[in-house]
Amino acid sequence: MPRTQAAVAVAFAALSGSVLALTMAPIASADPLAAIRQAVNNARAGSTCPPLNYSIPLEGEAQHAIGNNLPGVPPAGQYKGTFTVTLAAPFGSANNAEGATRGAVGEATPAINDCSNKDFGVGFFRKGDDDTVAIVLGKPAAAPQAPPAAVQCPAGSETPTVPAGQTCKAAASPNNLPVRCTGNYELPAGSDCSKTPNPSPPAPKPPKNAIAVNVEQSPTSVAVNVKNTSTLPGKCTYDAAPKNGLLMPAVHRDFNVNPNDATKLDFLAPPLGVKYHLVVSCHGTFNGQDDEFGHVEQDVTGGL
Repeated sequence: MPRTQAAVAVAFAALSGSVLALTMAPIASADPLAAIRQAVNNARAGSTCPPLNYSIPLEGEAQHAIGNNLPGVPPAGQYKGTFTVTLAAPFGSANNAEGATRGAVGEATPAINDCSNKDFGVGFFRKGDDDTVAIVLGKPAAAPQAPPAAVQCPAGSETPTVPAGQTCKAAASPNNLPVRCTGNYELPAGSDCSKTPNPSPPAPKPPKNAIAVNVEQSPTSVAVNVKNTSTLPGKCTYDAAPKNGLLMPAVHRDFNVNPNDATKLDFLAPPLGVKYHLVVSCHGTFNGQDDEFGHVEQDVTGGL
């Protein structure tokens, strides 16, 4: 009696013995499904349809239909498609897998010859002396539709295409575009460059933090390297004031440093443990104004 679940066909055949065992076990064949698969493929070859694809998800459906839920059996409910179940009444004698296979293939012949079925799976189970075979044929779910094509916009549009369902927009008229003038400056739409001079560029800023100081010490001397990274010639001062030590003298020196150049100052090393605070300051003329473009302070301790 046919029972329909959409478009996969399951053919089911059982062989009953006179005694029903209380336990369930698969048949001892190394691959009990191989002969069933071959029988289905042979039957399909006799039709005008292309060969079927074997489906592990449909194998799970076939095994589930005959109650085979042993470990390692594929689960049901994984096939992406629809199916119809057709059952065949038990027949034959006990332990007759071949007879059960012939009966199942016979019952499934209409579905096997239906070219809309593309996939199949089979199942086998032995309960006591009864051999049970199931064959499932299925129609896979339709592939998702491709998204609608983009709309091709006519010449003069803002973009060459727009997503499906949207409307092309006309490009802005040249009269509505900003005006770019000689000198690489831009004015609002409709402006006349000859009547609007190029705005003055921002005034250049004087250099800052353009002096770097590196102190090199030895047990007897201190070398102070002053580097000028600006384009200004610098008039600089060096001052070293003691932070500890009684009667230690302060040190002062004036010096010049050329643009993008360096100057080295040499001094005697302070006594062991005596700390001096060094200040280097450099000034230059920028746009007619005096500018301190470098000021560095750091401590030096004798003997370190």
